[in-house]
Amino acid sequence: MTDEKLLSIISRSKEFENIKLRPEEVDELNLLQKNLFLSLGNEYKKTSTDKNVGPDVQQKVYDDYEKVFYLIQGYLLH
Repeated sequence: MTDEKLLSIISRSKEFENIKLRPEEVDELNLLQKNLFLSLGNEYKKTSTDKNVGPDVQQKVYDDYEKVFYLIQGYLLH
């Protein structure tokens, strides 16, 4: 199992279900994502299911679990 797959599974766990992606966080998360070593490949990504993020927002982080995925990595790096 790859590190990406393992972290993807962890970030989708029930413990993180209350962490929501907010539109004002998208730019910072995209910046954080560029500086991290793991990324979600297309096989792990789905279309956005978050109702809080409008379609006009340009983003690479699309879903709540992706926010958790990148925040965990940021925490581990620092």
